[in-house]
Amino acid sequence: MGGLIIDLTSGQQSVCGSSLLSHNRALTAAQCWRSRRHEGKRLLVVLGSLRLFSGGRRVETNKVLVHENYDKILLHNDIAVIILPTILFTNSIRPINIAEGNQSYVGDTATAVGFGRTGHSEEDGISRQQQLRFVGLQVISTNECARVYGLNYVTNSTLCVSGSGGRSICGGDQGGPLIFNHQVIGVTSINAATGCEKNRPTGFTRVPSFHSWIRANM
Repeated sequence: MGGLIIDLTSGQQSVCGSSLLSHNRALTAAQCWRSRRHEGKRLLVVLGSLRLFSGGRRVETNKVLVHENYDKILLHNDIAVIILPTILFTNSIRPINIAEGNQSYVGDTATAVGFGRTGHSEEDGISRQQQLRFVGLQVISTNECARVYGLNYVTNSTLCVSGSGGRSICGGDQGGPLIFNHQVIGVTSINAATGCEKNRPTGFTRVPSFHSWIRANM
């Protein structure tokens, strides 16, 4: 898991997540670099640290390969590959594999990882002490997810998890991984930017649907 601190063309900053895939590639959501509201100018990638704003290996880049069919309105094909300077692996900096195949994962519990907010209130915002957090979430069917967000947003390349029990990802978690059996099966996409919508599903870009595209950009 890698944190992302993004300098925007507006002069502001935003926070996202990523997954280290190799010595010089990381995976994230396209919306982290280009969304309806902002455009990225430079990324600071944070690796090997449990804190977003301190520690670990910190590398800058402005090289991001956004999927050519990315739709920033509907968040279709919300996936991107970050090109990094060469990263040396250590005990705390390791790559993760991406899933392939057509497994549905429905009913499985996967782990979402991120440096995002932990609640709606101002006190729950992203602080200088922001720490990496993990949450186990059950994968649900796309039909169940579409009943909440509609078929315009939820497609066959979407993977959804339940928000039951008051557990969810939150703003700042976009681009971070959903992990099952030590592989990335999803990239946080739908719902993260709008806040911690507890008891509502979260949509992820289904990584196996983009396995060939990711490999072609490695």
